[in-house]
This record gives sequence, structure tokens and C-alpha cells, in this order.
Amino acid sequence: MLELKRVRVADIYPLEDEYGNKFLSRDYSLEANKKYVRELAASFGPSGEPDEQVKLIRDGDVYRIKAGNSRVMAMRELGTEECWAVIDSDDTVQSVLETTVRTDVKKTYEDIEKSRYIQQLALFGDDQYVSEVSRINIEDAAKMRRGRALAADKADQYTLDRLYAIGEFEGDDDALEQIMGAKETNLLAVVHSLRSKRKVEEDRAAFIRKAEDLHITIEPNTGFNNGPMRYICTCEDPEDMAADYMAASVDYKGIVGVMGNNWSGVYVMFYGEPLSGETEEDRMRAERNRILDEVCTCAEAIDSALEIFIGGNLAQEDGGRASMPALYEHIDAALVDDYNLTEAFERFPEVAKCHAGPIVFAAMFCRRYNSLNNYGNFIAGFTDSWYIADCVKDSVEFIDLAVSDGMDLDEGAVEFIGKVRARIESVEKDGEE
Repeated sequence: MLELKRVRVADIYPLEDEYGNKFLSRDYSLEANKKYVRELAASFGPSGEPDEQVKLIRDGDVYRIKAGNSRVMAMRELGTEECWAVIDSDDTVQSVLETTVRTDVKKTYEDIEKSRYIQQLALFGDDQYVSEVSRINIEDAAKMRRGRALAADKADQYTLDRLYAIGEFEGDDDALEQIMGAKETNLLAVVHSLRSKRKVEEDRAAFIRKAEDLHITIEPNTGFNNGPMRYICTCEDPEDMAADYMAASVDYKGIVGVMGNNWSGVYVMFYGEPLSGETEEDRMRAERNRILDEVCTCAEAIDSALEIFIGGNLAQEDGGRASMPALYEHIDAALVDDYNLTEAFERFPEVAKCHAGPIVFAAMFCRRYNSLNNYGNFIAGFTDSWYIADCVKDSVEFIDLAVSDGMDLDEGAVEFIGKVRARIESVEKDGEE
């Protein structure tokens, strides 16, 4: 039954249950809601009352707000003593909450507020009920409920997206720590990364189970480019392993699988020894790989020398700025993306203790050496890619700067760098012609 009545603003309170839990009241500590209340107050006429009456529930000698929290706040800010209100004596907390969640409001709820309202729905029913009232799918309702339980007292401060993620990764303590500690602007990226990592782990496990069922050997490394073993094919689905293995066994023996993964997922590469014995093509491939391994070994040795030199200087009080002037001058103007910064932290943990200069510096160094195998193919003469040539040239210039700052190179490294310079000059000359 509805009744239009004048009531004292001082007698109007937020809706709450028997335990004192407040429902349907916005978070008026948020600046967006404070601004909204000020704008509402400014829109009221000379009477200090809104054009649309607030809706209340009678609770003894006071009234609880069914709709109009912000209007009541605006009247209190204006000092309004009485207002017209629509009194509905038949409504319950649950029915009011359902109505609020189901319908749009004049001012869209903030993410935290929407989360709180839907969390409160979970007090009155199961996941099916929450899904029907709030129009979120039942799986998300279940994740929200689990997330709410895991978040405990912090749940009221979490958006639905964060609660979904917490519920999704229940039981994974490392993932939960990352989700709860992520900035709101970075939350979805963190969750995406965790999902990708979990999928890789699940796909790996699926390949291993299938390989065990088929008695296929999975090796932990890729040391099969030299010697009698040859690459056969790549299997991207565990269900294809049997067929791929049987097809390979027609021409190869001693077949093993090597697991790897990239942006598109997990895969297994099959290697085996040709049944027909070594061919001229095999001998040429083996020689090519021998040269490539030799080149990469030399490059890795210089890489290691750079790492020791840079790491030692970064540990100094000024981050090595005084001892590496040439490198710092080169790095200070560089633009480095977040991926390289992350790699820098992993490779040089000491940079976390220094100022930004060494972090950028180390990141630039890591970027020079992201594609060692591509560099090796260029230096060994197996590709004339201009892009790789420019990268190798940049790397040599970087090494030159480090040498000018005091890094020592042994005789073998100096000879190797000389060959690299000759290779770069040869490609540049051919390009000009």
C-alpha cells in the first residue's frame, strides 16, 4: 500500500538488515558521488526538495530509503527539514534489492557499488537466483560467491571483475596474490596473463598424458640439430600424436618428441634418425648447424662478458653512471617498452635497487640480444636480411661503447667481432650495388 506523506529528513535512514548491514546506499566517499550529490542539490527549487519524491519503507518511528539515497543526501546538504515522500509499507529488504539491481538508475552505479549490490543478493539465494536477478551468467555468479568468500573483509572494496578472477583462481595462492595486489587499470592484463600461463600448463599436461598412453618419449631439450637426429614434424594437438608418430615411423627410427610453446599454444616437435642412413643433405645440414653453433657460442661468450661488466657497474652507488659514460649517453635517449623493462628486471635483479637510468640501460642491452639465433644465421652467412643486419650492427656498436667504457674482450672475441664487421660491410656493399 502506498501513501504520500510529509516526513522529517532527520527521520530518514539507509535501508539495512537486522544485523546492521546497509543496502542500496552509494559510497559517498567517492568523488564522483560527492559531485553527483552537489549537482542534485543545485537542481532543487526554492523549497529545497526534489521534483520526484523519495520512496521509503516504514520502520517503526523512522523510515528506510527504498529509492532516493542521493536525493536525501542532497537535502541534508541544503539543510532541508521536511520533504514529501512515497511510503510503501509492504516492501522487504530482498524485494527492494532485487528491484534496484534489475532496473537502471538515473546515475549509473560505480563499479564498486554495483559489486556490493550483487554481493548482497547472494545473501538471499543461490547462484541461479543471483544470475536471474542481476543478469550475470551463472558461472560468474558462482565465481563471485567464491571470490567473496576468499576476499573476506576486503570483498566490499573489490569490483565484480576482481571477484570473478579470485573465484576463478581459487587454490592458486600465487595467482590470488597477483590478482588482489593488481592495480584496477592493470587487473584485466594480469588475469589474461594468468589464464595464458594456466592454459600452457594444462596443454603441457595433456601432451604428457597422451605421450605416456602411447609410450612416446618426450625429451626436455632441443639438442637434436646435430648428429643423426633430424626434425620430422610438429604436432599441435595431443589427439594427433598417434597419427603423426605412426607417419614418422615409416622413414625414421628412435623418434622422440620435444615440447615447446609460443603465443599460439603448446606443441611437440618430433625428431628421429632416418632409416635410409645419412645423405648428402644430412651432411650439409649438420655442417650448417655446426657453423651456427660455433657462431652462437662466440656471441654468447660476449653476451656473458657484457652481463658481468654491466652488472658489476650497476651495483655501484651511482648505478654505474660515472664508470659507463658512453653507454649512459647512448641509453638516456632511448625509448624502452614495458616488455624489455620486465626482462631487464629478470636479468639484472640489482637494477631494482637503482634509479631509472640503469633500468632503461639494462633493458636496452637485453633488447639487443633477444634474437641470438637470428643473429647467428646472419653472421654465419645463411641469411642476408636487412632487418637482422641492422640489429647486428646495433649490437656491435653497443659492444664498442662498452669497450670504450672499459670492458675487456679476449683475443677470440676481438677476432669474432672483426668477422661480424666484415659480414655487415659485405651485405651493405651488396645492397648498394
